[in-house]
Amino acid sequence: MKGNENMVPFILIPIGLILLLLYVKERMKEKSARSLILKTLASCSFLAISFCGLLKVVLGLWGFEDLSFGRLVELVTFPMLIFAGQFFGLLGDVWLGVRSDSSEENKYLMTAGFASFGLGHVLFIDALITTFWRGEGLWWILVPALLTVLYGIVTMPLGQKLGMNFGSFHGASVIYGMILFFAAVFAGSLLMKNGFSSCRLWLFFAGIILFAASDAVLARVYFGKENGKKTLVLANLIMYYAAQFLIAASTVV
Repeated sequence: MKGNENMVPFILIPIGLILLLLYVKERMKEKSARSLILKTLASCSFLAISFCGLLKVVLGLWGFEDLSFGRLVELVTFPMLIFAGQFFGLLGDVWLGVRSDSSEENKYLMTAGFASFGLGHVLFIDALITTFWRGEGLWWILVPALLTVLYGIVTMPLGQKLGMNFGSFHGASVIYGMILFFAAVFAGSLLMKNGFSSCRLWLFFAGIILFAASDAVLARVYFGKENGKKTLVLANLIMYYAAQFLIAASTVV
């Protein structure tokens, strides 16, 4: 039974890839209700993988009465927070996917999308703190924090120079970018702290780097002169879903 349980995430990955290919094919034609449904289903597949990671831990601990409550919480925390973070990612997918031609309505949907993804990254950071940092060594978190502040200062005036017009989303874009930047740099810092030996951290780190790259491309799609260019949309989708699948996989290793 346990062997079958461990195979479930590896069955979900090809299912998710098939759904992603169907979504990309539909999305390259035009945005439609069908493409939104396929996108949501593709997002549900990476969410299902992280849920399997959480379920695997819970079932694996069943009957271990000798474990303290604190230890139980510690073991469950990482997959639980990753699952929660990816759930908010799915919500962000939905909010951004239902944008309409109304500029006022789009403003609220974009705000909801930013907030959902931002909260998801905060939950990812919480997973890293509670599982891999645990208050051991201030420099492992302080250096990423200082680099994040520097990143915010440097990128704040860069939008127009890069040919992008963020409009009313300028402040939100900088804050969101700082949260994502910190998650990536902090994960790299924790990899060094753990001697580059954690497969779970490597998967998360690769995923969060791809997430940042996909968002950089998405920024050009939404706010740049290349708005809606199909090659950029395709690049964003490939990197985004690869990122989410890698992050989800970090819960099952």
